[in-house]
Parts: sequence; C-alpha cells; structure tokens
Amino acid sequence: MCIRDRAKSKPEIPLGSDLLIYFYYLSLLLINKDGIVTFITQNSWLSSDYGKPFQDFLLNNTTIKLIADSIYKYFDEKDAPQINTIITIFKGNKKATTGRIYFNRYFEDLSKINCQYVDVENLTKNNLANVKRYNVLDKILLEYKWGVLFEMDNLLLKLLNKMKIKQAKDNVSIGQGLNISKDNIVKFNLIEGMAISKKAIPFLTNYDGSPFILKKTQNYIFNSTTITENERKFLNSKKIKPVKINSISRKVPDLILPRGVGKHFCTYNNIWAYSDSYVEIYNTANDTIKKNIWIFLNSSIAWFLREIAGRKNLGGGMLKAEATDLKQFPICFDFKSERMINKIYDDLSKRESENSLLEIESNEHKAIDKIVFDFLELNEEERTKIIGKLKKLIAFREQKSQNKKRGNL
Repeated sequence: MCIRDRAKSKPEIPLGSDLLIYFYYLSLLLINKDGIVTFITQNSWLSSDYGKPFQDFLLNNTTIKLIADSIYKYFDEKDAPQINTIITIFKGNKKATTGRIYFNRYFEDLSKINCQYVDVENLTKNNLANVKRYNVLDKILLEYKWGVLFEMDNLLLKLLNKMKIKQAKDNVSIGQGLNISKDNIVKFNLIEGMAISKKAIPFLTNYDGSPFILKKTQNYIFNSTTITENERKFLNSKKIKPVKINSISRKVPDLILPRGVGKHFCTYNNIWAYSDSYVEIYNTANDTIKKNIWIFLNSSIAWFLREIAGRKNLGGGMLKAEATDLKQFPICFDFKSERMINKIYDDLSKRESENSLLEIESNEHKAIDKIVFDFLELNEEERTKIIGKLKKLIAFREQKSQNKKRGNL
C-alpha cells in the first residue's frame, strides 16, 4: 500500500499544530505493524491546545511505549535555547487494546543509566526516575493533557476527583490578555491633567509587580473606538497608537494571573484594567463568585496545579503557565466562607505577593489554604503532602535559576 492510500485511512491531525506533529504523523504512514519509531522533540505538545486532540490521535493509531522527560539538558543552550525535550517511543500503526504506557521523568543523564526504559524497580529504587504507568485504555489518558501525567499519583487523582464533584456551576471563561506593542502603551504622567486622561484605560504590566488587589497601574492604553478624531490626532502627535477593543468580544478580566510565573499570585481586578498577555478570568457574575475563585487561585492547590501543568522553559527560574493549562481544571467553588474571605481580601489589599516559598508561610496564605483544604475534605497528611510537593517544585525552579546565574558569572 502506498503512502497516499494509507493516508486515506488515517484521521486528520489537528490544525494549528507545531511542525513536529507532522513528522509523527508521517512516521505512522511509513512504518509497518511491527515498526518502532523514536523521536526526540520539544515537549510542547504534551500541554498545548493542539496537543490534546493529537494525544487522542496517537491512542487510536499506534501503541505508545514510552514518553520520557528529563531534568537533564542534552543540548547546548546556544544551539537550542530554553527548549525542553522529550523522547517518544511507539510501535506499529494500529490502536493498542492491551498494555501500558510509561511516563518516565529521569533525574540523571540517560547515557549514565544502565537499565531498560521500563525497568521500573531499578529506576525508582536508585532514584533515577519518577515512573508512571497507565493502562492504554485508562480514561485518564483522554481526560487530561499528558504533561500532567508525569506527576499524577493517588493523591492528585483523589484531589482532582473531589474538585470535579464539588465545583460550582458557572459560566466562567479563561483567556489571555492583549498582545500589543510598546507604542500602544502610555505612562499616565504624559497625559495627567489633560481632558483625554479620562479616557485612559489602566493596563497591567510587569512594572506593576505582583498585587493581590489591583488598585492602580503605571501604564495605560486608549480604545480607538471611544476616542474622537481630535483625540486621535493628539495621541498620534505623541506617537501613541490607540488599541481597537471591541467591548462585545473583548471583555474586561475579573481576575488576572501571571503567565510567566516568577511569583504565584492572582490579582483581583478592581479598576477595570486590561492586561499585557496575562492569564485572565472572565464572567464571574458577582462579587461573591469572583472572590471565591480569587481565593482558590491564590491557594496552594491552584499553585500546585499550575506548576505541574505549566512548562519550565522560560529561563530565570520562571514557569510558563498558560490559560490553556488552567482550563483543564475546575476553578469555581462555593466555599461559603464569605466573612473569612473578606478579611483575607482586606489583609492582602495592603501588600503584594512575596517570593512564593515565603508567601506559602504567610498567615494569609495559610488562612486561604484552610478554607480550600477544609472544603475539599483533605486530611492533615494530604495537606502536608500537597504543600510539600508544591515547595519542592518551586525550589527546584529557583535552584535552576541560581545555578544558571552562577554559570554566567
């Protein structure tokens, strides 16, 4: 059978994919029923929007043997800067109905490990890798993006199941802030005291730090659909370009989270600000729902989920946690703790978020965790494990950042 004929029998791969996906697809057209394919690629397809349907496609068209991640960098950063790579091994071009898929995260250079890739006992006993095994028919492979499955254990599975059961019905949506250029942004002091300043829209950027409650911003933008022709000419004279914002399709975010995470925090948007490519939450309906979501997104559980679902490839110890990463988890709950939540809100309105490891130990964060942990009925051992795992993930990122800085000295 020629490649063209075999292609007719295969489902289409998802649109909007990275180029690497087409190489996976082509390999399935070329190999026979016993053929083995091994790829070294970026890990982006494990957590991206296009990656989810592609993962389903692989389950239906081949036998996946191994997806191997590693904390060890195999490529010189000058040749492949900030690229996290994985090894994928699969066999044949037919759907598997039996067997297991291994998700291994290695802690050592693979060239120094003298064992087979499925030698679980040797890998785990010698702390060479964290090994997760899933039956090929396990529903969890269809339910979550595979980037999460490297960290999935009984505790996380129990937590996610409880979150699904206890989540509140909502119309909340998650998106990303405005992707605009520097000439769209203006410092307020350039227009302060002028009549046009009344039409300036607050715009959250990295210059505003890590506020829990957004009260002001250093930068502003103008909506081209609400300014007059004279105002447009004035802005042009200052080399400021207004932004075309359709108020129907482009909603103001209720809550805002960093996309490149150095510090964990969720900002309560009190001034109707837009943001610069942050992760945004919309349609929270009322203040009570808004504060409930805000509390959850500032909890250790939400931070932990962002750590395991995001990608640690920004450099500088930062985490890349996209809107799409958050969409796979419930975030809306009715904690029925309005009085306590309002107190936490008042306390956090007086300061910004600290370094995440310090913030976890703050009185306000502990109060947030108590509300969320109590609501999800987690026992003391489970609470301790979640916080411990979170601290370990953050500390690992920060250590990588320190090591890189020392290397550059």
